[in-house]
Amino acid sequence: MINLLSLVRYFVSNTDSMTVTKFGEMKNRILLLSIFLVFSCEEEKVDTVPPEIIIVSHSNNETVYEIVTITCTATDDEGVAQVELWVPGDTTGIVDKKEPYDFQWNTNDLEDGSYTLKVRAVDINNNADSTSLTLLVDNSLAFPAEVNIKSISYTLNAMTILFYRSTDEDFNYYELFSSASDSGQKTLMEQISDIDDTLFTITEFDPTIPTWYWLKVTDIYGYSVFGDSYYIMDDNPTAIELNSPIYRNGYFDFSWTINNNDDFSAYVLYESTSENMLGKSEIARISDQDDTNHSIIVDIIAPIKYYQVIVEDQWGFQSGSNIQLGKMPFTFIKTFGGSQSDRGYSVQQTLDGGFIIAGSTSSYGAGGSDVWLLKTDAQGNYSWAKTFGGVENDKGNAVYQTSDGGYIVTGYTKSYGNGNMDVWLIKTDGNGTSCGNYSEDGNCYESSTKWTSAFGTSGNDYGNAVHEVADGGYILTGKSGRFPSILLIKTDTDGNQEWENIYGGSGSDWGFYLEQIQDSGILFVGKEVSNGNTDLSLIKVDLDVASNLVDLISMMAEADDEITEEEAMAVGEFTGMISHYINAEEGGTMDMFEVAIVPQNENQIQAVKELMPGVEAVEERGGTIFKVGLFYSEEYANAVCSKYISLGLFTNSLKVDTE
Repeated sequence: MINLLSLVRYFVSNTDSMTVTKFGEMKNRILLLSIFLVFSCEEEKVDTVPPEIIIVSHSNNETVYEIVTITCTATDDEGVAQVELWVPGDTTGIVDKKEPYDFQWNTNDLEDGSYTLKVRAVDINNNADSTSLTLLVDNSLAFPAEVNIKSISYTLNAMTILFYRSTDEDFNYYELFSSASDSGQKTLMEQISDIDDTLFTITEFDPTIPTWYWLKVTDIYGYSVFGDSYYIMDDNPTAIELNSPIYRNGYFDFSWTINNNDDFSAYVLYESTSENMLGKSEIARISDQDDTNHSIIVDIIAPIKYYQVIVEDQWGFQSGSNIQLGKMPFTFIKTFGGSQSDRGYSVQQTLDGGFIIAGSTSSYGAGGSDVWLLKTDAQGNYSWAKTFGGVENDKGNAVYQTSDGGYIVTGYTKSYGNGNMDVWLIKTDGNGTSCGNYSEDGNCYESSTKWTSAFGTSGNDYGNAVHEVADGGYILTGKSGRFPSILLIKTDTDGNQEWENIYGGSGSDWGFYLEQIQDSGILFVGKEVSNGNTDLSLIKVDLDVASNLVDLISMMAEADDEITEEEAMAVGEFTGMISHYINAEEGGTMDMFEVAIVPQNENQIQAVKELMPGVEAVEERGGTIFKVGLFYSEEYANAVCSKYISLGLFTNSLKVDTE
């Protein structure tokens, strides 16, 4: 409070020394003094209220780490001068004089635990108040979030590592590491500071060596963490599936599924005589990934073989396909003979499951070509072979196993006999042994199981087929040098001729095949040539019913024994016809093939009626069909179909049962 007495004294002392002034000036001084005295007489007011302070964040006992931002508000009627943060262990506080009041508290160097902080607000009159905040520091939570490798891919020239992006706001850099083991020493490969750069490429690598890769993330405070390891070791190629090889006219056609691996190198085709591919050998290498077919020439007389395709990648890794057997349309193929011409003309399966072959050999025997009789086991393996003949050419055309376990062979001999070429009939025991002391006419006799007989004229005579008959004797057919020339000879058990007959219409006819049938008659097949045309002859001798006809060996053959495709098809049709006849006589049934034309419109219906007026037209649910006829051979029926299809008519064949 101002001292009023001193003020009065001031005015009195100055009044005595002042010169007389104007009355107005004095009046003003008195008025000013009066006002001052009036206000000074009132009681003086003093500000003693501290600011109000509120901590906005964080909350009491909240867990924090790294840099912690503490935010608060402070209000005061007179005005806030400053807000202070006092941290345990600090001798001076952190001061903020402007709103908003924020404080950065660095906990990185603190041990984990509980800390109580004090926030103090001071107003402009130096009034102050404070509040406390307890926080739990746990810097184990300060590490960045793990970032893992997303994928690793490679070509021959480069390896690309792709990883996920870090989500940490305090990100500092990535680091790529590698190691030769999952727990081994990690080697730094690269450091990347751009948070968005998540692709890394290297050119020095070897995917055939097992390698582990990691990504490490470090934040600006030095905290870091490794992601999960990513293992790279080049896998074996994806295996492919090998299809069954298809045999085609001396070739095997192979096919397999495609391998789509990026590091594909080659398909390698192997063959082996072992079903486990032991000792396999490479027969083809294909580097075109899209080429999944290959053909090889087959050695049909070689042992059966197995096949496999190995897929190789560019790193040398391999995967094998399944193993396939190279199946032939036959069980086995065997070759027999020597350095000269050796041929087989007839084969029959024997009672022991093996095979007996008759033919001729120039590699073995007495000279020229000799009759050759060769026996194999059920697998076609050689058992024994015998030769019969002299210094000229002798040939075996047919063989039949007899009821005593031996064999009867027919053909011709030029070494013995009455003319240039005579029918030769040879009887052997089960080991192929016959008598060998031939007379000049080609006959010899040792027993009922070992003898030879020759039949002929001055011309060319030869046997083409032989059969044992019910009385123990033998019947053979072939060609005679006489006119007509289809030859049929009957002998007794010892090879003595009982009778002979000749049939046909010219000197160029011959018999090919025969069978004894139910009533002890003989049914045989031959070839007749008339006016340059070749016809099939079916001759029945003392026969009412045919039975057990198994095979036809030829028809309409040229002199060189070649059979055309058309002839073979006709033989098949004729064989079916005879089989149908036999089955009918025995009360059996067999399949036949019905050919039908199915017109597609009215114009085709009229065309068929005009082209084939005698063909039966049948109305069925689908419309009109024309039944061309029934055929005994499916091949022949298909050939008929093809004929009408070539005319633009839809035709098919259907298998039907007949009685």
